[in-house]
Amino acid sequence: MLKVIKSDGVAEDYISSKILRTLHNCLAKTEQDNITIAEQLTEAITFYLYNKVDRRVITSSEMHSILKVILASSGFEDAAGNLHEHHYHRLIKRSRVFVVDIDIQTLYDAKMFHDIKNMGIFEQWNKSKIVEWVRANTELDYLDARAVASAVEEKIFTTNLTCLTTGLIRQFVLAETAELMINLQSLNIPLSSVHDECLIAEDDCLAETINEEEYIMT
Repeated sequence: MLKVIKSDGVAEDYISSKILRTLHNCLAKTEQDNITIAEQLTEAITFYLYNKVDRRVITSSEMHSILKVILASSGFEDAAGNLHEHHYHRLIKRSRVFVVDIDIQTLYDAKMFHDIKNMGIFEQWNKSKIVEWVRANTELDYLDARAVASAVEEKIFTTNLTCLTTGLIRQFVLAETAELMINLQSLNIPLSSVHDECLIAEDDCLAETINEEEYIMT
């Protein structure tokens, strides 16, 4: 099985449906919303990766380059441009988001937050820390945990905040985890038990999982 190494060092299996979704989204932005074209390009990329690459590991950066090249060489230069712009736009956002290990409950906490931030005691955002926490505190598998982390990341980016607290991140994570649990009925896990399990988790557990390593996103 081909492995893709994410920018945070995490390795995950190559999943062609992710490539299909990415290509389809890029084409849709150029008014070429043709799923058949996206499927054909995905098949070509998958064939290349399994038959031309002389190893069973590829980085996410290399994957990005391959997608961009195949779009451009297939006559979809605008879609390739959209992919490039989206990729670097996200990198810039990730590099600008920082996290302070504090949960604001009072005005004193708010003052402490600003003091800590002004002293430069913060870390960069790292989505993989959320994945680890979700997996450690629920029965969700890796892909579902990553889906939760991705949803949290999207919401955080839309706030345009550049410095977050672990308390705020916790609320996003709990909400997204609970919502996913509702949709994954096949797990047969009562929502109340999952929600309670997350709520009783020690504050330092989330801080350790989300904050003790560099916040450089996948």
